[in-house]
Amino acid sequence: MATGVPTLAFDLVPAPFRATPEILAQYGALTGAEDPRLAPQVAMAIEDALDRAGWPVGRVCGPETALADNFDVSVRVLRQALRILEARGSCRPRRGPSGGLIVLAPDQAAIAAAMANHLLWTGVRDDEVWAARALIEPLALAAAAQASDQGEAAAPPFLGLALACLERFGGGMSGAPKELSRALNAAMRAGDADRAFDLARESVRIRRGLDLSVVAGSTPSFPGATVGQNLAARVAARIGAEIRPEACRDGEPLGTVWTLSERYGVSPGVMVEAVRLLEDAGVAQSVKGRGGGVRLRQPDPASIITTVHGYLAAHAAMPEAEVCFHLNAWATEQAARTRSNAQMDDLGRLWGLVEAAPEPVRAQAWFALQRRLYEIADNGPLHLLAVCFAGFTVRTQAAAPPASDPALTGGIREAGWTIVRGVAERDAMLASAGHERARAIFIPGPRRLMRA
Repeated sequence: MATGVPTLAFDLVPAPFRATPEILAQYGALTGAEDPRLAPQVAMAIEDALDRAGWPVGRVCGPETALADNFDVSVRVLRQALRILEARGSCRPRRGPSGGLIVLAPDQAAIAAAMANHLLWTGVRDDEVWAARALIEPLALAAAAQASDQGEAAAPPFLGLALACLERFGGGMSGAPKELSRALNAAMRAGDADRAFDLARESVRIRRGLDLSVVAGSTPSFPGATVGQNLAARVAARIGAEIRPEACRDGEPLGTVWTLSERYGVSPGVMVEAVRLLEDAGVAQSVKGRGGGVRLRQPDPASIITTVHGYLAAHAAMPEAEVCFHLNAWATEQAARTRSNAQMDDLGRLWGLVEAAPEPVRAQAWFALQRRLYEIADNGPLHLLAVCFAGFTVRTQAAAPPASDPALTGGIREAGWTIVRGVAERDAMLASAGHERARAIFIPGPRRLMRA
């Protein structure tokens, strides 16, 4: 007998193993993204479930009560999670008496803009952008050439998104000499990855030599906040475009919900939703009590990292471990050149955990050590890219803990010790050799797109 309640278009249930304490601890150690709020955690669980289901764009899932039961939360928390996913472009709420969600494919331009916004709000520097371009552009364009040679449409989503993020700053690829750009395009059409790599590296070198200010002319933008989105999303975009990094560092007040609603010409209810979106972006926080209101904060990486993961899952990205190793090798070499004695003491402490701790604490310590190397290397764009991509690998490859392999464990410890010793001795080549040993363990076979 018909009940009038819509059935599930597909059975959306939490992905096994991805929410285990071990996986969450490893993910948090690697990314530093530990959002204690329930709604963002549910949003992440829904994205993992969509990933396991093949990210069925256009499919409908509902009603809300069934989704809430599947993810063991209240309907109120589920709606908060769906609001987060809507802002990321992962889904659209399903209207009607029973509710639910419609699965969408997040747009690259919107996700790249969100990444660039995060970097602008955290005070990215010109030299950081150029260093990131010197690493990413040759890899991305060589990958695109290789994809063309293999009859594929574009570079892997990992590198395509990284390139799109960096292109949102001044001094982009359109500023290269025309002759070089034509040669680069010809190499990509011909599928000549080696030549594309060399020409892309030369393009970055020439543009960097022009001494352009790439950050000063860039402002936060929200291409996803179109007329198709709700009013709260568009208001959040207007506020976000006016935020500056020094205001985030100082925790400047934006005002109360009432004063903000008057300033932007919307109702208090709409402003409450807009503020929640800014909180989900990690750039604002609500302070209760006397003297409270909405304040800016140093942007939290948790939101942007999970936003990137949703995009990669929706576009069927495969974990690019080799790209992550390339980023890790760069960070390790930089750390060997610039680390302080106090930073080395901290690395030594983490290495002690890697050596002595039992699993899964050893894995957590290894990921924490990798994250510390990026913090020492001090490059915001590359750090963000690395934690996004490596964290995605941890999430997508989450599975039951494998049986212990003494030979594998010994090889990883030897590689890790070489890395730490290289940093301690300020020997960048030795530290890089340690990462090469680790790469050989995890990715056996010849290098792909990994030029010296």
